[in-house]
Amino acid sequence: FVCGFALSCSTGKPPTPVLPLVISPTALPTAVINVSYSATLTSTGGLGPFTWALASGTLPPGLSISAAGVISGTPTVLGATSFKVQVTDSQTPTAAVDIASKSITVNAPLAITTSSLTDGSINVAYSAFLAASGGVFPYTWTVTSGSLPAGLTLSTSGSISGIPTAQGTSTFTVQ
Repeated sequence: FVCGFALSCSTGKPPTPVLPLVISPTALPTAVINVSYSATLTSTGGLGPFTWALASGTLPPGLSISAAGVISGTPTVLGATSFKVQVTDSQTPTAAVDIASKSITVNAPLAITTSSLTDGSINVAYSAFLAASGGVFPYTWTVTSGSLPAGLTLSTSGSISGIPTAQGTSTFTVQ
């Protein structure tokens, strides 16, 4: 009985093959300036434990990456930043490494930019669109208090439409 290479002498079975490292997710979530951010990188394949690092480039100002693969912090500058992350496993004698290009976009805070709506007329088709800036697309609109005039509805895309059926003023809040 001869034992050599990476065979287990006690069982005679070859070791379980280790799959190559692959970094996930392919895209990181969008961040909002001055709002706490956290995204966790994961890896399939390889042999744990894993160690994460920034391979090249820089993260958005205010963010850092931990050895556990968590990108976190509070971004302080608007814009898109590209960088490369690296994961190293614990295979011996040679550790496996995977490097992947990533980017994070830091947006302005969400703000409703519509300041007023035009008046409508009874039994005449009405249409208006709510607008916003910043945040992360797509936006979803809802009425949070009050109610629209009778006959009008708000779509989740921010369109107020319909045919007003009653006279009066309606006060409502949207988000």
